[in-house]
Amino acid sequence: MKTRPNPLDQIAAAPSLAAKLARVREGEAVSFEHVVDAAQPFLAALLVQQAKARVWVVCPNVRAQETMHNELLQWFPDALFFPELDRSSVEGALADPESVAERLGIVQRLTSAKGRQVVVLTRGSLDDKVPTAAALQQLEIRLRRSAKLDREKLLKQLTEAGYEHVPQVSARGQYAVRGGILDVFSFHHSLPVRIELFDDEIESLREFDLDSQISVQHLDSVTLLLGETAAERSTCQLSEIIAERDLTIDAEASWFAAQVRIMEHSEGNITEGAEDYTTAFYDHGLGEFEAGDFVVDEIKRERFFTQLREWRTDGWRVHVYCNNEGEIERLHDLLPPVEADALHAIHRGHAQSRLHFPRRERSRC
Repeated sequence: MKTRPNPLDQIAAAPSLAAKLARVREGEAVSFEHVVDAAQPFLAALLVQQAKARVWVVCPNVRAQETMHNELLQWFPDALFFPELDRSSVEGALADPESVAERLGIVQRLTSAKGRQVVVLTRGSLDDKVPTAAALQQLEIRLRRSAKLDREKLLKQLTEAGYEHVPQVSARGQYAVRGGILDVFSFHHSLPVRIELFDDEIESLREFDLDSQISVQHLDSVTLLLGETAAERSTCQLSEIIAERDLTIDAEASWFAAQVRIMEHSEGNITEGAEDYTTAFYDHGLGEFEAGDFVVDEIKRERFFTQLREWRTDGWRVHVYCNNEGEIERLHDLLPPVEADALHAIHRGHAQSRLHFPRRERSRC
């Protein structure tokens, strides 16, 4: 079966983009000007491909963060969403425990795991206090399936760290014991973990649902944190975790010196000197649409086909992205044969069908 070419690779090969992406790989600070909002997640995906270490995608606000993360998931399913703390004006109000746990889990992962990791965050989160890597390492207990475990020592460590011994776990910071089964809900986990022992060997590690008590995922290894409050005693700003070799992408103009900056399409954010249109991303002018819109809106359908004919005449390469296989089939059925032949490809992905790519590269999405 012939594999479909990766559109990221195809578009990254365009000469003007390839030149800047090569500079990114060398660690240079690179700006991309005249990039419409809808194109930023796609351009961010092109940049993430160049990275071997961590990638920080910084967005101006939560709404932009959600859009960026949702679309990056199409290319990088493991991309992390770093929740912004609720800036409550009520004095003494407690932060959402789910968000606190998720943030703690992401920081633990970022400071311990190796290789490329992608995290999407807001600019406001950069100044937030988070536990240092050293503090987290002192609190970690790492368990691995088939490894030996001193059960009594672990129970003592959990108790001394402030974990509550309960008949059945229902909240973070609790543990339960039933014979050779130990349930632990760590402070930074979204689900509790069930440790099943055979004598002194870990036979299985599983995440399980709190309500049904049914396992949802088998694990090869797991990390438990011995304390949440202890981690808060040694903190740093989140921005201090960003290492020199990390790739930072700013989805708005200037936040601090970064390896990559994406410039918005507005005069106030254009760098000094001549404007650079070599890697501009333009809106296609057709507005947002789905394949099903063509069934009920003949005017929109004809407008789209007319635009396709113009692009074909001008020698453009056209990529269309649909949300699912059903939309791809429906669009294929609606397109006239000559226009279907003109399309370079119809891909399953997110709503990147809104995007245009540099005119000199003869490519449109």
